[in-house]
Amino acid sequence: MEPSDTNAAETTPEGAGVGDPQQLVFLAESSDPVEFAGWRSLLEGAGIGHAMQGMHHASLLAGPLGNPAIVPRLLVTQADLSRAQALLAAEPVAEERPSTLEAGVCPQHQAPAVGACDRCGTFVCRACAAETSPLVCERCVHLEERDMEERRERARQRKRRFVIGLLVFVALGFAASLLIR
Repeated sequence: MEPSDTNAAETTPEGAGVGDPQQLVFLAESSDPVEFAGWRSLLEGAGIGHAMQGMHHASLLAGPLGNPAIVPRLLVTQADLSRAQALLAAEPVAEERPSTLEAGVCPQHQAPAVGACDRCGTFVCRACAAETSPLVCERCVHLEERDMEERRERARQRKRRFVIGLLVFVALGFAASLLIR
């Protein structure tokens, strides 16, 4: 659904908290809650006061395909209408971000990074990358070794408990057989 271009004459008495309720005008409506939330986020980010109409009623009565009877509406003040319309009609612009790898330094060796640790995302230099495949930083290698040792210790403890339990079971069986005689 597209934001409305006009209908500035339409007012609503349900604009409490945004300013004078009689100055609120219709901006847009959408039965898609994600689109509606995106519009609200854009307006809040630009500092444009707004009010929602019918949002809670639509969600209460929503079925599997939404609620065609109640379509939530977005209202703004007459003074902010043209700015809000331009904001909602604008195409999103992707930010150009420089590669973080170029500025990355391995925290272990203070050398230029050649990649990032596959486990935690820490920068990894050539020396670290040569030690492991896939790329894993030294801290994660130590964590993996510790985790592996903890798993081995838990397995040994389970085996000990099993053997002790088996011995207790056999001893109890032997004692029961002596008592029955």
